[in-house]
Amino acid sequence: MEVFYQVKEINNFLAKGNSFNDFAFIPTMGNLHEGHLSLIKAASSKFNNIIVSIFINPAQFGKDEDFDRYPRTREQDIEIIKSLSCVDVIFIPSKQELYPFGVDGAAKISIDPLSRELCGNTRHGHFEGVLTVVLRLLNLFSPKAIYLGKKDYQQYILIKQMVADLFLDIEVHGCPIIRADGLALSSRNQYLANEEQEKAKFLNKYLVECSNEIRHCSERGAVNLICDKYVKSLASKGLVCEYLELRSAENLSTIMSLNKDDLLVLLAAIRIGKTRLIDNVEFSF
Repeated sequence: MEVFYQVKEINNFLAKGNSFNDFAFIPTMGNLHEGHLSLIKAASSKFNNIIVSIFINPAQFGKDEDFDRYPRTREQDIEIIKSLSCVDVIFIPSKQELYPFGVDGAAKISIDPLSRELCGNTRHGHFEGVLTVVLRLLNLFSPKAIYLGKKDYQQYILIKQMVADLFLDIEVHGCPIIRADGLALSSRNQYLANEEQEKAKFLNKYLVECSNEIRHCSERGAVNLICDKYVKSLASKGLVCEYLELRSAENLSTIMSLNKDDLLVLLAAIRIGKTRLIDNVEFSF
């Protein structure tokens, strides 16, 4: 396994060619957990070669967000990836490597209006930062496939749309959420005190219950009433809900009518103390 820190090292490695042609790519911000490892394992079931990046992208953090305290565990992450014995390259660039003209002066990409909805409604510029760094990495590597977790469902849909819209010949694979006692795995879970972790488990519990009630709806208007009820249920547990919305699982468009066999996704973002968590449930009628 190779560990590279510079763009020119990646270019030199890929220029050698050999059998390293059709490979999968997994972008991460490090602090790896079983959710990340599930992406690597899914990729290894289909591809012989894998590249993983570790980069805490400043462009996707707002001014008052947790960029400075986001967990940085580089050496631990390298050892974890090594133990899997299926990753060929880890790329750990500096900010200067990926943003040679600076973050503020970088060419940026956005997909509106979806970039400004749901999480984008409160995290202004977040998805612009995500798409910008992912496109840079895809242009650098030119992988056959990219593997993403569906916990960040809006991110997954936006990247999938970007790849299609820019005619990139790259497969986009969305992988299931990995949970511990119902709580979706996230690097931000470690911000939670034990009592807060117990409360946070209600997020998925109520999403499942809410989706089950929506399955029995016959009118679109009733969905809003059901969602409002569960926003209040979350509040009763000390979880402040930023949004709880039903969208199309295909492209996150707003659901105007309820049709049998449509694949839907119920998405939510909550705050517990100073920590923001997201989760979702896919389902159909």
